[in-house]
Amino acid sequence: MKILFVAAGSFRQNASFIRAAALGGQLQRQGHDPVFCLTEAPDTRALLEQHGVAEKCSWARTRSPIDFLRLAHRFTDVDFVHLINANLAGEMLGLRLRPGGARVISDWDEWLSRVPFQTGFHQRLYALEFIARRISSAFVFSSSYLQSEYQRYLGKIPTAYIPYGLNPSGPVTPGAAARWLRAGRRYAMYLGSLHEMYREDLRELLLLAQSCRDLDLDLVVAGDGSERPWLEAELAKILPLNRIVFTGQLSIPELDGLVAEDAVRLCFLPLKDTMQNRSRCPNKLFHYIKGGKPVVTNRVGEPANLLGELGHYYAYGDAASVTVAARESLERPPRYDVDSFSWARRASTYVRFLEDNFGPAASGAPGVGRTSAA
Repeated sequence: MKILFVAAGSFRQNASFIRAAALGGQLQRQGHDPVFCLTEAPDTRALLEQHGVAEKCSWARTRSPIDFLRLAHRFTDVDFVHLINANLAGEMLGLRLRPGGARVISDWDEWLSRVPFQTGFHQRLYALEFIARRISSAFVFSSSYLQSEYQRYLGKIPTAYIPYGLNPSGPVTPGAAARWLRAGRRYAMYLGSLHEMYREDLRELLLLAQSCRDLDLDLVVAGDGSERPWLEAELAKILPLNRIVFTGQLSIPELDGLVAEDAVRLCFLPLKDTMQNRSRCPNKLFHYIKGGKPVVTNRVGEPANLLGELGHYYAYGDAASVTVAARESLERPPRYDVDSFSWARRASTYVRFLEDNFGPAASGAPGVGRTSAA
């Protein structure tokens, strides 16, 4: 089976590129033939290298559909075109390859037409979704909520639920404790973007800081963004400065090394109950799981769905319940079934989905089993 993964943009701006790299890497290990057409960017190339598939990518100079279409002749023998979210470059490439027998698979990890923007951006997303729904033979969703909502009006188009998975168990950057953490101290950790669009969730960090004060924990924040100065000032009103660590943006090896430190005793993932948060599958959850750390979060969306009773839940906006959940997490560390979160498991689910809906020939040896257009 030969699958072309297409995405425009860059990994630095869009974590959904992980899905293309991780699924592709596992498909290659399972004997299939993943190829990629992505916008050229150093961070995206590094991501593909991490998953062992960088040499399988044809790089478009820009995210323009014209640059992607110029590469179409390299993919005339693909069986499937897997679109990572709705983007015009990928959709145009899918349209170009469909007459040759390729089927288009759309992979969405957020709402498109229902994104709450009353602007031209909202209208553009709706147009991209409109195209995707008419050219795609199947849809893949990273959250069960998103799958169930879209099934209401996708008709008979088959859908699959394939969440994110654990990051590769490659080398981590040593020395994280010496660089960031004080000897003899225990830490609560938050990983995420510090941009304005997440201001409401960032306010929950103030509640976590109060819990840290009550439970004699220090706080480490891994991430960066426009709200960092505001957050630093607000946290300093609750905890002494020597008990707060801001690492800035970290590479994946640095991040995994920090999460794995024994001094990090719990990880925090605040999620207000919104349509968007019910729809997403936050990749940061899998950094926490890989590090074997208890997660203090809310019963919202995929984190609650994937963690089940291994999660420690609090009521959003309630400082007392944060402290209760944090204390419980310190007393009851989890034992995760790591295999159930692996990308190998996700790739096997994906192959079965294609087999079930497009026949066994669709998943034959690389270059074999061409299917007719939908």
